[in-house]
Amino acid sequence: MREGANVLLFGRTQSSLDATADELNRILEGRARAVPFAGDVTQATDVARGLEFAERELGLPGILVNNAGTVTMSLLVDMEEDNFDQVMTVNLKGPFLFMKAFARTLLQAKKPGAVVNISSLAQLGVTEGMAHYCASKAGLAHLSKVAALEFGGHGIRVNVVAPGVILTPLVENAGFVERMHRE
Repeated sequence: MREGANVLLFGRTQSSLDATADELNRILEGRARAVPFAGDVTQATDVARGLEFAERELGLPGILVNNAGTVTMSLLVDMEEDNFDQVMTVNLKGPFLFMKAFARTLLQAKKPGAVVNISSLAQLGVTEGMAHYCASKAGLAHLSKVAALEFGGHGIRVNVVAPGVILTPLVENAGFVERMHRE
């Protein structure tokens, strides 16, 4: 953003998005804009409306960063099906929906672009109690490779960033930090 890129902040909670947009816009002092849009990454209609809003407010999007994610801790034998579905839907279906809609927009406009999918080192290894998370991130890595293959000839790059554990409220609430301290 400091280089002048406008940003759509897409998330579930309007008040948090508004506060973040206000803070970013204050810091940027008009060099770029951040605009909030409340929606659900797991719903194709919300994704489409979010991208339409971004184009209307900021112009044709050229970069997509898929950063939404969720994690919980549960042994496979104890994991509830709903919990498994939630993690897979947010971590894998959400990026799929956004990449599909984003690429369609760029292909129609005959414009290049870039996708950055935020995965995790869990895409490469396994952690007890995180079967759903590890599977979702490995799936995201492979989905990204296929997208890169399919979109690359049209000037749309797709990359994956796989950071290690980042201390966020989500990670703390999942019990991952306590587990790390015990080991």
